[in-house]
Amino acid sequence: MIKYLEKILDGKKYRFAIFAFIFGAFSTYALAPFHLTFTLFIGLSALYLLLTMSSTNFRAAMTGYCFGLGYFGFGLSWIANALLVEGNEYAWLWPIAVAGLPLGLSFFTAFACYLSKKMLNLRHVSGYIGFILFMFSSEILRGYIFTGFPWNLFGYIWAENLEIIQIVHLWNIYLLTGLTLFWCSAPGFVIISENKTRYKIIIICLAFISFSGNYIYGLQRLAQNPTQYSENVKFILIQPNIKQSEKWKSDKILDHFSNQLATISKSLLQEKDGHDIYVVLPETAFPPFVMEHPKAKESIANSLSVYQGNVFLIAGVLRYKKEENSYFNSIVMFGKNAEIIDIYDKHHLVPFGEYIPFDNIFSIAPIVGFSGFKAGLGPKTVKTRSDFSYIPAICYEAIFPRSFSGKNNAGQLAMVNVTNDAWYGESAGPYQHSAQVKFRAIEQNTPLIRVANTGITALYDPFGRALKVTDMHEDVVISHLLPLPNKRASNP
Repeated sequence: MIKYLEKILDGKKYRFAIFAFIFGAFSTYALAPFHLTFTLFIGLSALYLLLTMSSTNFRAAMTGYCFGLGYFGFGLSWIANALLVEGNEYAWLWPIAVAGLPLGLSFFTAFACYLSKKMLNLRHVSGYIGFILFMFSSEILRGYIFTGFPWNLFGYIWAENLEIIQIVHLWNIYLLTGLTLFWCSAPGFVIISENKTRYKIIIICLAFISFSGNYIYGLQRLAQNPTQYSENVKFILIQPNIKQSEKWKSDKILDHFSNQLATISKSLLQEKDGHDIYVVLPETAFPPFVMEHPKAKESIANSLSVYQGNVFLIAGVLRYKKEENSYFNSIVMFGKNAEIIDIYDKHHLVPFGEYIPFDNIFSIAPIVGFSGFKAGLGPKTVKTRSDFSYIPAICYEAIFPRSFSGKNNAGQLAMVNVTNDAWYGESAGPYQHSAQVKFRAIEQNTPLIRVANTGITALYDPFGRALKVTDMHEDVVISHLLPLPNKRASNP
């Protein structure tokens, strides 16, 4: 079989590139919304075969680069959909936006493959272990360098397998990513290895035992730790389902504001007294005027006052600070009388989406018509007036394992993530985003509340169990008790 493959590829440089690209693209079916995990087993094993059969270091690098182009190109093809929103005058930039990110990210895979070929004998077990370490390091590197972009790490293919993903609480998603690289590329090594049969058997046995052991560990962890709930804290999550093309139309803004307040009132009227209720609205749910306009605050107070007990509103706000002439992407917590209790400003902004890198050196704002948001001070824990704290994060921030770094200043704690995935329409983007955020709950042993504009809104317990999940593009309200953190849980 190997000789036949080598004959097909021999002297045909472009065939290595084509095959690598195809297998990289095929591997994306392991991710949300498809969750066909077997495709990454085929993809990474094929990458290992192609890499081993590469005759030069340069060809090895190109093999890795083309695999990355397929994986990142197809896996992130949705990312430029924001430019296609109705009325966007920069739609012509769509091809550049689609190609730009994969072209850059693929260098990480290329570098790992180059080093593997240059420094290792990939037909022997030591070379295989080295390949795993180089690929693992490249995944970590792309999650940190140039502010980082840890989207679609290989470990995320297990998002629908709660038993498998429990292990991330021991470190984070990178631990599962390393194991996934080992599991998925092992068949490729066994096929092409020149080691004696016993070494191949050892690798397969190690892959099987580690996979099975991880599954059993997760199974026991879930079985021994049922979801526990607060007796006095309740959340109301509102998914308003506002089309992005209509969100900021001048003749629609007041209607959106009024409709969301009406939904809050209607929802609170159905609640019985006895709970401290936190109503959550998605990213940029409110326009800037709510921070200053007395009538807007009066409307918020009237909406919240229909509930007799303690009630708070946590809302995404496009905030403008006049004295700095700056916009902030914020989460604002309002009290029952619409007084502002806390403001959190997004600190990890999206390059070219929310700010222009190196804009202080050369400004392209006059060209793109956008000067960007101002970054906040960093992660924080918000202490409320009841025995409850929450750690906020906005949209993109929640894909980083370190995003919810705060301290528990109260007896009960949750992570609150607001987002607006309406930019990306009916694509893989919102599904991938939601799948990745789930891992933060398990990593931090803390429940996670996620509220999106058009979906996916969800409530996860500290073990990643989805207690409530909405569909895309539906106007829906979720009312649910707060799951408790994993403080008293036992880990097998």
